[in-house]
Amino acid sequence: MPAFDRAVVSIPGSQRYGQTPFGAPMVIHAAAAETGGSLGAWDTITPPGRGPAGHMHTREVELFLVLESTYHIVCGADEFDAPAGTVVVLPPHIPHKWWNIGEHTGRMLGIVTPGGCEQLFLELITQQPGDRSDIRRIEHRLGVFDDDTRALAQGSTPAMAPFPRAVVSFPTDAPNGRTARGDDVLVQARAGGTAGQLGSWVSTIAPGTGPSWHTHTRETELFSVISSTFRFWCGAESFIAGPGSVIALPPLVPHQWLNVGNEPGRLFGMVTPGGFEQMFIDFHALGEVSEADVLAIESGLGVADSPAPTGAPP
Repeated sequence: MPAFDRAVVSIPGSQRYGQTPFGAPMVIHAAAAETGGSLGAWDTITPPGRGPAGHMHTREVELFLVLESTYHIVCGADEFDAPAGTVVVLPPHIPHKWWNIGEHTGRMLGIVTPGGCEQLFLELITQQPGDRSDIRRIEHRLGVFDDDTRALAQGSTPAMAPFPRAVVSFPTDAPNGRTARGDDVLVQARAGGTAGQLGSWVSTIAPGTGPSWHTHTRETELFSVISSTFRFWCGAESFIAGPGSVIALPPLVPHQWLNVGNEPGRLFGMVTPGGFEQMFIDFHALGEVSEADVLAIESGLGVADSPAPTGAPP
């Protein structure tokens, strides 16, 4: 697998496409082969009334961020409506399904950790399977089971889910975190609720602000721009990212970002493994945050301030 030592960048207008087994188009943002196996990410674009048949994943935790329309989601014995802004984390080994219950085309950001499941959507385009049996074989190879593929796995031992039910955060939830600069943060999923697999949050960033250069030593980080325009620096590279852009950042590579728009920007963030999101909870609990507080909390989470790398664009 190639080294994951530079940002994976997906910008509207220069993105790859895939397809769901039920024929809906996908935008593929990142693949396991590009992220050291840590994650895969995509947008699923769903017509009204459509969605996948009931299925379960045996290898990965799956996260959805509803971007447009409202979806109905069923996970095990739980079911609920998820309007735009909802984040849902689905455990492996629990059957689930979802469909767009809105009147217009819906869109969700999907992320799996570890990556790999996104390969299904790419292969449905590149291989153009002829019938359901061909799709079933791809799903089975990738550890995705439904009523059809389960028959191919007869004799295997069922596994326990690492966490028992969906983790859900609704857009009406009050902010429960903050950045060191004072930006509001809603932490939607935490390592403690996802068996350590991931953490996620959405932050509202004032114009002209963002973190200084820093390095994560433990986790892969993914951002999705919801509103405004951001500039990202990662190593010696820099790029502009507007709404619909998705950026995956590797550990151990210095990076920073800045809201270069004229209005507050909303930025969805996710890390795998989880843990870093605790920083926002801790800053919120402290209220007034000193430089010593920031240093102590960040260093405890494996985050270090870094100088701009040689050759980094201004």
